[in-house]
Amino acid sequence: MSAPVDRILAVLEGVRRSGPGWRANCPIGHKSRGTLAIAEADTGGVLLHCHAGCAAADIVAAVGLELSDLYPPRERIEQSAADRRENRERLALAGLRAAAELLAVEGHVLDDALRMQARGETLSAEDAERLRTARKRIAGACAALAREVRP
Repeated sequence: MSAPVDRILAVLEGVRRSGPGWRANCPIGHKSRGTLAIAEADTGGVLLHCHAGCAAADIVAAVGLELSDLYPPRERIEQSAADRRENRERLALAGLRAAAELLAVEGHVLDDALRMQARGETLSAEDAERLRTARKRIAGACAALAREVRP
């Protein structure tokens, strides 16, 4: 068993084994007993299900715990300054690519609208709304690019 499962089982009443997990009395206070099912996930976290419908946050609060207590502590991975810099650069590059892809898609929307206008066609209300959306998305992408390429 993991520390999170031990922690929750220690503060519940009426705990008993049930299949691969446990059953206990929900600390919220239902008349029926054993309404709380407890299981340990493969990741070491704790899964709670109250058959009377109580939320997990309410259950853990009732016994003085927090939702974070249902999960094992995250392992901190030590990285060198060069690794951190490389990760930041990769993330920035992914943002630049996403902005470029968005600009390409929205550029096609603008091209289609210009072609329709050149043919003398009137834009429908739906087309006009799509153009407004394209304008907003282009402005957002430009702002994101400006933030990424600041000196």
